[in-house]
Amino acid sequence: MPHPVPIETQYWELPRPIRTVAVIGAGASGVSHKVSSADCQLPIARRLRDAGKQVRLYERNSYPGGIWKYQEAKAATPQLPALDPSQVDYQPDLDPVYPSVSKTVFRGQDADAQVNAMAMSFAPPGPSYVTLKNNIPSPLMCFQGMSRDAEKPEEWYYPHSAHQAYLEAYAALHDIDSVASYNTRVEKVDEVENGWRVWSKTFNTTRDADSTTVTITYSVDDYDAVVCATGHHNAPATPDIPGLAEWQAQWPDRLSHALTFRRGEDWKGCRNVLVVGSGPSGSDMAREISVYADNVYVTARPFETDDSPDTKIVKAVFRDRLASTCTIVPTVKRFLPPCGSVGKVEMLDGSVIEVDSVLFATGYYHSYPFLRDYQARRTSESTKIVQSQYTVLNLHQDLFYIPDPTLCLLGVPANISAFSFFEYQGIEVTRVWSNQAQLPSIPAMQRAYAARRGAVSDRNIHVYGKVEEPKLVREIASWLNSEAKRLGVQGQVEQLSGYSDEYMAVKARTVEGLGVRDAADDVRLAKAKQAFAADLAAA
Repeated sequence: MPHPVPIETQYWELPRPIRTVAVIGAGASGVSHKVSSADCQLPIARRLRDAGKQVRLYERNSYPGGIWKYQEAKAATPQLPALDPSQVDYQPDLDPVYPSVSKTVFRGQDADAQVNAMAMSFAPPGPSYVTLKNNIPSPLMCFQGMSRDAEKPEEWYYPHSAHQAYLEAYAALHDIDSVASYNTRVEKVDEVENGWRVWSKTFNTTRDADSTTVTITYSVDDYDAVVCATGHHNAPATPDIPGLAEWQAQWPDRLSHALTFRRGEDWKGCRNVLVVGSGPSGSDMAREISVYADNVYVTARPFETDDSPDTKIVKAVFRDRLASTCTIVPTVKRFLPPCGSVGKVEMLDGSVIEVDSVLFATGYYHSYPFLRDYQARRTSESTKIVQSQYTVLNLHQDLFYIPDPTLCLLGVPANISAFSFFEYQGIEVTRVWSNQAQLPSIPAMQRAYAARRGAVSDRNIHVYGKVEEPKLVREIASWLNSEAKRLGVQGQVEQLSGYSDEYMAVKARTVEGLGVRDAADDVRLAKAKQAFAADLAAA
């Protein structure tokens, strides 16, 4: 009897040739470094298409770009505290017959309002705000073949419109529109024999002189593999703090989430504002609000003991920038019962502050509403997908779903240079699904995942930094190169390397760059505060 092959030398085999692939994006989404779903969607759709796959990219918005597309309209304030992750973003529409087409004609003076309400429900506005800029240097925010060269830190930071234009230019350069289905939302993804089935609906409007027709097309399509590239900036998360639900019932207009923030001026007339969260977005928004409110309090959690040193440095930068305009306070313990018109909040140290407005900059859930049925059948520790706001389980390299690697969840890691890092992940997926690289066996992937999970907290399992990220990219490149050699396809694929020396030189100056960016913002905010004070005096 032959000896069994040692598990370390076994490989996962594709269960079928991967010819058709669904790439799913859900509009505005991302992570703490303001990552757009387009950061994930566009390069992987291009690479899979160029590798000969039949790709369909689902995007519920009418454009590429995700988070960077500014819209004056705001999404509705979410329920507080937040619901289960799978219910926060949207409720899948599975009642109609698939496939089918429905048409609704709207007439009269309320027609536009009714149509707009339907459109907002289908694809709510994202979290981009008026003064939004990148908070990692722009030379790190580029795809291969489309560099964004800038030598000085003062040239590294752009408004949202510049990043939106960059993504649109990339989409045009690589003809992404030829594989994209815009205005199309995925309602359900589930496994079927020999692959995956995707239920989707497409929202279109046509107008004539006296009416507007909304046409919804319900479609069903089968694929060999699926990429979920929705990121996570579309399902707002708020902590389950005692008393919060009572506050929302009593004072719904006093509570909001970063998803709906647009400008600091919206807080004119507020005496005391509490911003819950002091990360990149929370510190940005608190500074903008401080121009117009009398007092801005910002909560800050203690640094976790398993945070890497470079992550602590970046977090400290975001908190230090608040020092001159805001007051740092401990985490919220509870919202005291509403009494009259005064809102009081007890902090973790026992202190109590009065506030008349609360903004939650508490991040977003990893949420995959279209996988709800699929996830419901996977409740064991070795098959579960979403664990919490911060944790997606059972992923190999934060990417391949270990029980079935024909499902990939792209865009999960945080504290990384999203544009470039996710392109490496896209190369991984393309190589594996093209038989140009092989994953380890499922038991071997499970062991590697268990080791990663045992080394850090679940809160930080997907969090990398300026040291870990380049190391991980080098490992990805080395692995793919060695696999190409082992499988005899090195002549068919690009030889990969890690980040370039030029890239690393910019990355090493990230904290310096943030200081330059914030110094420029300090000047702008000071001028705005002077102008606001002059307006008050004149009034």
